[in-house]
Amino acid sequence: MTRQRFVAALVLSLAAAGLVSDGFAQGRCVSGNQGRKLLEQGKVVPFPEAMRQAGLRGGEVVEVQLCRRGGGWSYRVRVLRNGQVKAMNIPAS
Repeated sequence: MTRQRFVAALVLSLAAAGLVSDGFAQGRCVSGNQGRKLLEQGKVVPFPEAMRQAGLRGGEVVEVQLCRRGGGWSYRVRVLRNGQVKAMNIPAS
């Protein structure tokens, strides 16, 4: 398992357990339990799959939240790259 996949799987596990910070959650983001239910219902894809589909590589994921956005779901992600934190949204549905 590559480091990136390990970090992505770890962040997804932490998010599902509700241990990821709510630091930049605004409005319609869900808790770890609610996110797990959405995964089980097939309404969202797992975080590592969303990262792969988006073609994102490199950097270290430092925070992730599952949030309602428009008509669907997205992962709000903060990634550390080259000493800077970059926020982005990745489609989850």
